[in-house]
Order: sequence, then structure tokens, then C-alpha cells
Amino acid sequence: MKIRAISTALRQFRRREDGMMAIEFVVMVPLFVAMVSGVVDLSRVYVDQANYYSVARDTARIVSRHGMTEDSAESYAVARIAELSNAEAEVQVEKGNSDVSVTINAPISAMAKFGFLSFLQNSQLTATVVYELEPV
Repeated sequence: MKIRAISTALRQFRRREDGMMAIEFVVMVPLFVAMVSGVVDLSRVYVDQANYYSVARDTARIVSRHGMTEDSAESYAVARIAELSNAEAEVQVEKGNSDVSVTINAPISAMAKFGFLSFLQNSQLTATVVYELEPV
């Protein structure tokens, strides 16, 4: 008699779907949040990369037209990057005989807000732009 009652209860339990939506919600929401957070982190890195290239391009253009010295150009680039990103970036401006090179390096892990790019912890984002010096 008890076995029949237990098997009947198990059959009814398998047929009922009252809690299925809650279980699906509990399983799917963390996966969805993790996926969206990863996409946001990658998007931030791509936006910062575009910003670094823009700053490097502007700085190289100004130096190539003899508008700034190398030291003032580095300060200018660091200030512009601080406005656009919260990552600590290193800027190098090298003026040669015929061209000027601006290189910006920053750690990728500092750009990601949610930490999903922690596997890239030792990776650097580098933006290098070379402009030809204009005649004086």
C-alpha cells in the first residue's frame, strides 16, 4: 500500500510543471548576466582602443606640425587619455629626423569593469601612430 502511494506521488510530481519556470529562471539568468557582462567588458576594451588611436593620431599630428615638443606632447596625451579612460596608460613620443611616432600602452585588465577579461591580466593594449614631419 505504501509503495503504491509513493509511486502515485512520484507520478504526480513528474507531471506537475509549477516550478519549472522558476528553475529555468535560476539556471538561465546567471548565464545571461555573465554573457552580457563579458560583452560589455570586450566593448569597453574596443572603445578604449579606438580612443587611444585617436589620441595617438592627434598627438602625432600636432608634433609633426611642430606644435609641441616631445615632453609636452606626452603630457597632452596623458591628459587626454585620463579624460577618456580610467586605465593608467604609458605614452612615448619619439621625434626622428623625418617622422614622429606616438605609442600608447595600457593594461587590458584595467579597462574591463566586470573582470571577465582577467585571463588577459598581463596583456597590453598598444596604439602606435607614425606621422611624417612637415617641413619647417
